[in-house]
Amino acid sequence: MEIIFFVKENLDLAIAYQEKSLAYNPNFYYAHLNLAHHYYIKGRGYESKTDYHLEQAEKHPADASYKLSKACILIEREKKLKEGADLYVETLRSGSIPPKVVQGTLNFIECQIKDPLKQYFVFVKGLIYYFKIDKNESKVFLKKFIDDFKSKKQYEYWLQMAEKYL
Repeated sequence: MEIIFFVKENLDLAIAYQEKSLAYNPNFYYAHLNLAHHYYIKGRGYESKTDYHLEQAEKHPADASYKLSKACILIEREKKLKEGADLYVETLRSGSIPPKVVQGTLNFIECQIKDPLKQYFVFVKGLIYYFKIDKNESKVFLKKFIDDFKSKKQYEYWLQMAEKYL
């Protein structure tokens, strides 16, 4: 079965589809991973469902991509910028992540970047390009992050990492 990331307009249909697949195989990694993603996108009030499906994916991993979701939650929900960035780097550097998951993650990040309050996802995009796509192309995103965030003290660790990967 392919890994599917649905756009926001189809989330309820995507959730129903993934839940149905779990009725046949309760340990199906990609269904849990997709459900964690879908519930995360749904937002407030769905944190426990996001966490549950991410925990289930972690129990039955088919690859390391669940760690990308964990890194995002560390940053977004728990405001643990250093831990989240370190987990992204560790996972991207050494984790087995299928190309379709890399593309799905980039699609998710593109949506996040459209939100003016989430421009810092440019840094994550730079990391993904650096470790999984093209080191030269990653420089564009890492430089943009540095330029846009150099005066923001809370991103000091990320700025150091961005400099490191330039």
